[in-house]
Amino acid sequence: MKIKRIIPFAFLLLILVNMLAGCGGGGGGSAIAPVAQKGYIQGYVYVPVGGARVTVEIPLGIMRAANAVPAGYAPLSGATVSCGGMSTVSNVNGYYFLPEITAGLQTVTISKTGYQTITINKTIISNVTVTVTQEGSTAGSLIPTEVGSVSVTSTPSGATIYIDGYNSTFTTPHTFTNIKTGSHQINVVLSGYSVPMFQMVSATTQATPGVAFTLTAGGDSVSELSTGGNHNCALMSTGGVTCWGSNTYGELGDGTTTDRSAPVGVTGLTSGVAAISTGGGRSCAVMTNGDVKCWGNNYFGSLGDGTTAERHTPVYVYGLGAAVSAVSIGYYHACALTTSGGVKCWGRNKYGEVGDGTTNERDIPVDVTGLTSGVTAISAGSAFSCALMSTGGVKCWGDNQYGVLADGTKTERHTPVDIPGLTSGVTAIVAAGSYVCALTTSGGVKCWGTNFNGAIGDGTTTDRYAPVDVTGLTSGVSAISANYLHTCALTTSGGVKCWGSNVYGEIGDGTTVDKYTPVDVTGLTSGVAAISTGAYHTCALYLSGRMKCWGINENGELGDGTIADKLTPAYVIGF
Repeated sequence: MKIKRIIPFAFLLLILVNMLAGCGGGGGGSAIAPVAQKGYIQGYVYVPVGGARVTVEIPLGIMRAANAVPAGYAPLSGATVSCGGMSTVSNVNGYYFLPEITAGLQTVTISKTGYQTITINKTIISNVTVTVTQEGSTAGSLIPTEVGSVSVTSTPSGATIYIDGYNSTFTTPHTFTNIKTGSHQINVVLSGYSVPMFQMVSATTQATPGVAFTLTAGGDSVSELSTGGNHNCALMSTGGVTCWGSNTYGELGDGTTTDRSAPVGVTGLTSGVAAISTGGGRSCAVMTNGDVKCWGNNYFGSLGDGTTAERHTPVYVYGLGAAVSAVSIGYYHACALTTSGGVKCWGRNKYGEVGDGTTNERDIPVDVTGLTSGVTAISAGSAFSCALMSTGGVKCWGDNQYGVLADGTKTERHTPVDIPGLTSGVTAIVAAGSYVCALTTSGGVKCWGTNFNGAIGDGTTTDRYAPVDVTGLTSGVSAISANYLHTCALTTSGGVKCWGSNVYGEIGDGTTVDKYTPVDVTGLTSGVAAISTGAYHTCALYLSGRMKCWGINENGELGDGTIADKLTPAYVIGF
């Protein structure tokens, strides 16, 4: 009997490797170079609000699943993160991501001028994203290299102190002894008291400047709320304006481009404002004397000041003759309703959205053809505009690729045209991203245009080229609001219903599932006075003057002092 000799697998593998090592052209064999294994790193860079501090380490991956900044810290953009020969810069939320890092023990370096450099040793794992945290402190927290002192007091005391729009977690009275040198915006918030106008202070190493606030019980209430794409503004009963959220283009009007997760006052607008509008990275205010001031993004001359220069504080819109009663902001254009019932528009005019019969860009207002009188309300959409006539009819003009002009075509119109079926009987209109909704005299809602995500509210996602009823809302509605891909209605009983896109919880029903027909917003079945929709968030103003917002909160647009998304309504700080 022959005995078979079993060759171990490891030995066969060794033979195979040696054979391969001898392969390759040119005669002389060479070993195959091993493929370097790669991994990835990610993290968030924070800066202490109001001074250097050390806290118990927070598990970053778990914490950021809720998109929350740890209390007492603010995200830091522009920090350089380097590892394994690769580098990147943290974004506006402090987030960074580095791919293709060689596996094994590596040193992560985080640096920015004016802050101490951090070095963190991390083991990189092949094909795994490793979250970087700093031992003994909040992940990636940079400490200022030069600090000064600032004292903050309030009457009454016990108010939470906000620095540059972020919660310091300290209350008045308090002296910050480790605050980064330079200019800072200081405000305080105390439940039951109005939010005062912020104060600017410069921290130095030589002195301890002090800021003092006198709070008013009850105080100023909100009279109007306007929600733009990623920011909001509130008009106070005293005629002042506060804003919060994204500030990429200076749309908050506080002279900076720093996002704010709590309301801040608009520079120069502490009184004298009659109405407000937000959208497209811009804000506008109608003054009590009929003038209009705007600030923020000025693409295509959309601020109407005769330039295309970005403005971080309010500037006058030219050529309106102190005779405006309302203003509405579209994506890159705006329109004003004059006291004589006429309409003037300005900004981008690619699709004829300015309505002057041309497609010429306008950096100052021009008359809309045929609408020098007889208009009672206006609404600017993405690249089209609509007007409500004194007869109760609706006219629109501009882009028509999604059927917003309801004329059975996709042909853009450079001057106003009637909306078939709505030549009378309408009390309010709202032009959204690429659709329109109208509130009828019977309290019903009709919508038309693009129906992506069910924004029309008829139970389908089929685009509509003529007005259709919103399911379940043929009566009982007192106001409507729409923005990008979702719509909300205020009922006559003071409740709120929303429908359409819900990817960030903007519907407010506690889910992220799109809704093709109206559903109740959690906790808002009564007591609401007004509603306003942003791109992916929504806000409601209570009869009591308090405000709640819900949905995406990446830029602090919910105003609750965090950047955590909310699937149900949360109170805005100070209101």
